[in-house]
Amino acid sequence: MLKNRKQKFLEQVEKWWPLAKGSIALVHKPCSNKNCQVCKNGKRHPSFILEYMEDGKRRCMHVPKIMVEPLKKAIKNGRLLEKELLRMGKEMILEYRHERDEAKNSK
Repeated sequence: MLKNRKQKFLEQVEKWWPLAKGSIALVHKPCSNKNCQVCKNGKRHPSFILEYMEDGKRRCMHVPKIMVEPLKKAIKNGRLLEKELLRMGKEMILEYRHERDEAKNSK
């Protein structure tokens, strides 16, 4: 039964692929071009970043425009995986309690 659950879990993870953890944010940053009219007028250029935690610290990474939508999907899938892991942890405890109680009652 455990092997069957493991196989089902792995099949589900494969359906969710790609997976990522973090969040995407739209930020506005100045560019490095000293003659940029947009920056001279006080405006900033839109840019996407991936925010994530690494070793307990918040980190950011630039996301190229072409990667925004695939990364959003991966983050959404990662959240589904996290929910599934939470569900599985609860299920393990409930199954343990059930088996323990059955063993007590069968004595």
